[in-house]
Amino acid sequence: MASKAHKKTRPLPPQSRNRRTPRLPKPDSTARPIWEIIVELGASVPESEWEKVPTDLAKNLHHYLHGAPKEEE
Repeated sequence: MASKAHKKTRPLPPQSRNRRTPRLPKPDSTARPIWEIIVELGASVPESEWEKVPTDLAKNLHHYLHGAPKEEE
């Protein structure tokens, strides 16, 4: 069996060789924490909808998402 030919790659430009991690933008200190947004969204859901959420959702997540057999207690 013949081996596949390897492509030759060009070397990185000099400025790219020394960079270990990309520079990320500074975080926005005025942004709201994600948990505050989640709590606000949860508060906007009517109680009647929360009652429809299965009490064993965490344990049987694959059952509810993919139809896997339910795990019993």
